[in-house]
Amino acid sequence: MKAIGKGGENPPFILTDFFRIYPQFQAALPEEIIQMYLDFAHHCIRYSRWKNGFQIGIGLFVAHFCTLYLQSFSDSSAQSVINAGQSKGLVTSKTVDGVSVSYDYATALQDLSEWGGWTMTTYGTQLVMLAKLYGKGMFVVP
Repeated sequence: MKAIGKGGENPPFILTDFFRIYPQFQAALPEEIIQMYLDFAHHCIRYSRWKNGFQIGIGLFVAHFCTLYLQSFSDSSAQSVINAGQSKGLVTSKTVDGVSVSYDYATALQDLSEWGGWTMTTYGTQLVMLAKLYGKGMFVVP
């Protein structure tokens, strides 16, 4: 697939590759939805920049968008996948009998404030941190 911007072709990364890394999404969403995000990822993640990190970058990209898509469902079968992919803050306090936990998201995500919606899932947060390591290797069309 041709990537947007400088660089050449991306190597193949197809649904079976994604499911091998993230099997939890296989039963959670129709393949057509995942393929839509996979096609989008091929336009935003460039092998020429990511090199050996290409598979993890494209996988995290797709997992992020699949998790956001699942958040629009009220289906209980999707809930475990949604819960696993939601951003987690640092635990700042706990209560045992009243079952109360407080999280500090500001500290955990403070260096990522300019990345907006990418911090809404753990996959997006990981992708942003890797993109920073790869010299902001993602090319996202606004």
